[in-house]
Amino acid sequence: MELSELSSAPADPTERALRYERDGCLLVRDAVDPAQLEAISTKVTAALRAGGLAMATELRWSGAPAGDLEATGINDVPALDELVERIDGGTDPLRPVAGDICGKPMVVWRSLHVFAAVPDDPAHVTVPHQDNFAVRQDGDYRRLWIALSEIPFGDGGLGLAAGSHRCGRLPNVELSGFADRNTGKPATGIDPHQVGDRWQTAAMRPGDVLVFRPGVVHRGLPPVSDRIRLALAVIVSAATDPLPPMIYTGPENRARRARIRELAAPFGLSELQLLAVAADLNRAGAGIDAETVQAAAERHLRP
Repeated sequence: MELSELSSAPADPTERALRYERDGCLLVRDAVDPAQLEAISTKVTAALRAGGLAMATELRWSGAPAGDLEATGINDVPALDELVERIDGGTDPLRPVAGDICGKPMVVWRSLHVFAAVPDDPAHVTVPHQDNFAVRQDGDYRRLWIALSEIPFGDGGLGLAAGSHRCGRLPNVELSGFADRNTGKPATGIDPHQVGDRWQTAAMRPGDVLVFRPGVVHRGLPPVSDRIRLALAVIVSAATDPLPPMIYTGPENRARRARIRELAAPFGLSELQLLAVAADLNRAGAGIDAETVQAAAERHLRP
C-alpha cells in the first residue's frame, strides 16, 4: 500500500472547484469549529471508556478486544440527536460550512454516523469501497468526513484514491486481507489493486474536513499506534436537488437497523451489505418485515 500526502484545498473558489472535479476530493483545514462538535466527541469517548476500549485519561486503546463497536453506543449518544434537531431547525453549524466548501447552498442530511478506528486488528479497518453503492441519489451530493480527534499522517485515518470516481461503479469482491466484524469471513469491497493500491491521506486535527464524491474509492487505514481515531460522517447535497423520500436517524434509525440486522442474520451479510440493505429500504420508505429484508438482502448477495 502506497501513501502520499493530500494537500489542502486551494482558497480560490475556481481553483477549488477544478481540483474537486479532477480528484473528486478535497481536504479543507479548520472548516468546522471543534467546539461545535465537542459534545459529540466527548460523549463518544465516554462510551468507548465505558465499554472498556479507551484509556481513562487519553483517547488511546486499552488493549481490550473491540468486538462490535456499535455495541458501545458510539452512535447512540444524545449529542447526535441534538445535532439532528438543529439540522431540522436550520441552525446547525454544518450547513454554512458545506456551503462554503462547495461554493453553493447545500443541505445537510439527517443521517449522521460516527466512525471509530480501534487498533485491535488491522484486518478490521473499513474496506476499500464507493459510497454510491448505497446512496444512489441523483444530483450533487457529497460525503463530509470530519475529524473529531487528532489523526497523525497514516495512523488510522481515511485513505482516498483520488480520481477514482472517473472509473464508474467498480465491482465488490471478497477481500482476503480484510475481515468482516459481523461474520468473521473475508470482507466484501473493492479490490485495492483496481486503483493501484495508491492512497492519499493527511494528518488531521479536530475540525478538518475531507469532502469527496460518492464514487471516490476510499478506505480506513490501519492504525500504527495505540490511538483511537474518531470521525463524523455527514452527507450533504445541493439545496436545489431532491432529498431521498425518507432519511431515518436517531433512535428511530437505530431501531430500524437493529431489526434489519436481526432479520438479515440468516443471509450472512457483510457490514457494507447491511448498510446497503438499510439504505435501500430507507430510500423506498419500506416497512421492516421478513419479506422486504429478504428481497433486499438477496439483491445485494447477487454477483
